[in-house]
Amino acid sequence: MNAGGGQDRRAASPAPEQELTLTQLRHIVARRWVVASTIFALTMGAAWTRYAVTTPIYEASAIIRVDRAKEAVPGMTMSPMAGMANLNGLSTEIQLLQSRSIAGEVVKQTGYALRVESPKRPRSSLFSSVDILPGALVGQYTLEPRANRSLLLRGPSGAVDSGAVGAWLKADGIRLRPTAAAAQEKPVTMRLLDEQRAADAVRTALKVTQPVRNAEVLKLTVREADPKLAAKLSDATADVFAQSQTRRRQSGGRTTIAFIRSQLDSLDEQLGEAEITLRNWRAAEKVVVPSAEAGNAVARRAQYEQRVAESRIMLDNMQAVLSNSGSARANEDEAVQRGYRSVLSAPSMQGNAAASAILSTLLGLEAKRAELRLRRTEEDPDVKVLDKTIADYERQGQLFVRSSLNALRSEIAGNERALGNMGVRLERFPGQELELTILQRDAEVLATLQTALRTRLKEVEISNASNEANVEIIDRAVIPEFPIAPVMTSYLAAGLLLGTILAVLGAVGRDRMDRTVHSREDAEQATGAALVGLIPTIKNDDAKVGSGKKRRRLEP
Repeated sequence: MNAGGGQDRRAASPAPEQELTLTQLRHIVARRWVVASTIFALTMGAAWTRYAVTTPIYEASAIIRVDRAKEAVPGMTMSPMAGMANLNGLSTEIQLLQSRSIAGEVVKQTGYALRVESPKRPRSSLFSSVDILPGALVGQYTLEPRANRSLLLRGPSGAVDSGAVGAWLKADGIRLRPTAAAAQEKPVTMRLLDEQRAADAVRTALKVTQPVRNAEVLKLTVREADPKLAAKLSDATADVFAQSQTRRRQSGGRTTIAFIRSQLDSLDEQLGEAEITLRNWRAAEKVVVPSAEAGNAVARRAQYEQRVAESRIMLDNMQAVLSNSGSARANEDEAVQRGYRSVLSAPSMQGNAAASAILSTLLGLEAKRAELRLRRTEEDPDVKVLDKTIADYERQGQLFVRSSLNALRSEIAGNERALGNMGVRLERFPGQELELTILQRDAEVLATLQTALRTRLKEVEISNASNEANVEIIDRAVIPEFPIAPVMTSYLAAGLLLGTILAVLGAVGRDRMDRTVHSREDAEQATGAALVGLIPTIKNDDAKVGSGKKRRRLEP
């Protein structure tokens, strides 16, 4: 048993039941350096390979400014729940930017529905232009290089078109212009997604944030494997949102103009009748100035009448919105269930914090559900929880609209009761003076309402005709030069850490499986007996023991 030599070369192996110390680990790794080095090298190689095959992700951002002062229609702000503070931030605009309607328009403008499956290269490097025509077939398309340096485009239905690099190719509703890189590749495989899946993909790639709290600035960030497409998506989203806001504002303005004009027609008729009645009464009764007391009382009565008239206008406005939502023949409960969102998003609700909060939360929950449905089914517990939450907020929205309608009706009824009480008080005034005062106040109230509505009508017409957008694109997206992921240092750091751990574990495992006796402790542990003596081995290959004498082996 060559115990001495083994003890000189290696440290003692610890007993299995003993805990390893740092010194013992160091000796084990030194003994098994081949195993440890191999495992470490393989781990680092795997980390580098994973980094090399991971598709790079690029990020492009555009910045827009939303002028909320220009968003609402002038003079038509209604707030049944007055006293609540306005919401801070642009949560409603953020949810609108991430809505499926905006994403669908972006898909149409950018041709984002056509995705390259192989080779794993950016679409913009293979095609200089892509157009998706209406009625394009959903499915797989291929672009095959031919022997004569031409290209063949094949659609899902089998339709084909051929042409040279840079020429337009068309098949089954898609048009594209291949670059020289497409001719150098093997067949390029593409897939055209349906509009809903493509819109959901845009919503997943897009992130909208408010960089500075309470500032009317939003940042639109898109992450994509294609740097040019990332910048194009970000800019297209900003453009589509600006256009949709302008259209929505003008549509709301037209609705408000039509409503105010209908109210003015009615007021003009009523005011004309009131003025004729007053003139005829003056001519018949010869009365000019009512008493001060009667005038004061009638003035208060006029205030109540004006409040009733304004409340009725607000109530008629809400009912008109419900009617325009397609619920004209339904009862009020059905109309509210179908059209409550139209009421919450109506221009007259822009200044109402509660309505904005409910609508913003609903849009956010629906956006989360759409994103979750890309990966899960309808029966998934998380999807069901979101469905229940959405249903709860829909009930809150319906309850808010019903409460607003009831609040307006209650206000009208209260003011009408006050009018009745004021009429009882006015009965004590002389009939002639009272009648004159009432006729004068009726005409004045109608004239005041007419002036106010004409002023509002002009404001809305001027605002609607100006076409001044409330969304301004401050910075357009710049095509990114470098990807944000994967990060090489992160992969190498992970490989270094994991490689070190696995190398140490591999060395310890290999050492535990080694049953060879290398030391005095190994011998005692293997035999269960104490060691009596050792036979040392003395190597002296180069030196001579004494002058002219041969080497000799010393043994006890």
